[in-house]
Amino acid sequence: MINLKINKTYIIFLLSIINTTFLFSNVDDKSIVDSIKGDDTTLVQSPKEVVYIGLSQNVVNYLESQNLPENLANYLNKKYNVEIDSNQAQLLNFAAVNYGLQDFTGDTSNTKVLQFFSEIGHPEVVDDETSWCSAYMSWCAKNVNLEGLEVKTNLSAKCWLQAGEEVIGTPKTGDIVIFWREKKNSWQGHVSIFINEDPVTHQVFCLGGNQDDKVCIKAYPSEQVLGFRRLKIIE
Repeated sequence: MINLKINKTYIIFLLSIINTTFLFSNVDDKSIVDSIKGDDTTLVQSPKEVVYIGLSQNVVNYLESQNLPENLANYLNKKYNVEIDSNQAQLLNFAAVNYGLQDFTGDTSNTKVLQFFSEIGHPEVVDDETSWCSAYMSWCAKNVNLEGLEVKTNLSAKCWLQAGEEVIGTPKTGDIVIFWREKKNSWQGHVSIFINEDPVTHQVFCLGGNQDDKVCIKAYPSEQVLGFRRLKIIE
């Protein structure tokens, strides 16, 4: 009787080993490596999605290192094979130079932020409490000779829906992205430079000004996207 129990236990043990060996023999090394790339809480099957999930973090790492921000587009293209339109690459690089710049709290204003307003035709803005995402985008576009928004009469972010050309289909890194804020039909919005969209969480990561009161990478819900635009060079 005792021997029978031992034999049954031994047989069950052997079967469990065989089953485990079989399962692991059907998982190749590449699938294991792919599953740990990107965000640490995200598992995806497509290698392309893995790259794009982690792309925004790669941009942050690059900009917070000692690398030259004006080489960002070239870095993304060579390192991660990210396709960026040449005009939009100039815009992305120029905007990246001010990464980390922020407005000041209290009565003091950051003169650099006021410079954005002044150089696009709004010298009447004398404090950095005024929403400056659109002003920053216009300032960047102007400095790389791209056809941006006529902002001398309007600083609304939603007006960027009329700038450049509408992007049909999948946007590219470096395109302009416009979001609604508060309510979809309100005048309030936000404009920034598209980096990538997380296909799992559906968050849109972008580089822009006045994001948490500074120039940085930030994520916004994809359902708040109003449209994507691609700027053209001024002839």
